[in-house]
Amino acid sequence: MPNYHLSQLDQLEAEAIFILRETAAQFENPALLFSGGKDSLVALDLASRVFTRVQPYFRYEVQGLAEHERVFSAIEARYKCEVIRVPSPELASKIRYGAFLPRETNFRRDLKHVDIENYVRKKTGLDWVVSGIRMEESLQRRGMVNDAKRWRDNGTGLPEILGIDRLGHRLWPICKWGPQHVKQYLAARRLPLPVQTGMNRNRATDLSLNAENLKHLKATNPNDYRKMVERFPLAEVLVKRREMFDEDLAEQSAQAVGVEPSTVQPTDHRPSEP
Repeated sequence: MPNYHLSQLDQLEAEAIFILRETAAQFENPALLFSGGKDSLVALDLASRVFTRVQPYFRYEVQGLAEHERVFSAIEARYKCEVIRVPSPELASKIRYGAFLPRETNFRRDLKHVDIENYVRKKTGLDWVVSGIRMEESLQRRGMVNDAKRWRDNGTGLPEILGIDRLGHRLWPICKWGPQHVKQYLAARRLPLPVQTGMNRNRATDLSLNAENLKHLKATNPNDYRKMVERFPLAEVLVKRREMFDEDLAEQSAQAVGVEPSTVQPTDHRPSEP
């Protein structure tokens, strides 16, 4: 007798496809916020199964990093698309407040995520945006997804569906997924795991300006590290301070165990795999 029982992943995948198809009649193709990580890759693959064309876009802090471009080249080849590169709100904030810069700037605009979203809409002519947001990642995301479901239909009769923001024209097809479901889907669809480029194992293209990421980048990709420091010169201070801290820690550890400092390896501060 055939087994018609659906696994949890099958059910979540069916719900994700339903979320995308529920709105497919209202527009031809969507844009998609692509971070380069596992979640956005799953969202891109799901959307590509429903729509004839999906337009991914990436928000950068430093443009043209080889680590990023390597990921995008693989995506562009697989899905026959071009990843649009746009500046991130975090970049605008750093410029506005002079973070990691030797002097103040005259840039005073407070750029928000919705500003980037609307720019992409205007540039592409695509009104709806898909992203790989998962509710369990933060209370803020859970609240955003739940609040977006509660909308006034104004007599249209369209149902409230978790994962659809009808007013904001946003879709979150994997909002109910856990990290284990993301990995299972990648394996089932034979999608390659995103290349780890930063210190954060949960975000494949995380090259944000913190000491651990910069130190890792300096050791693994000196060219990209130089681009980061050229854009934000004072970021190098973070790396120097981190290196000095690791040297002091290694020396203290060596003294505690009675060995030469050079034989003690610095601690790996990366978060463990969930």
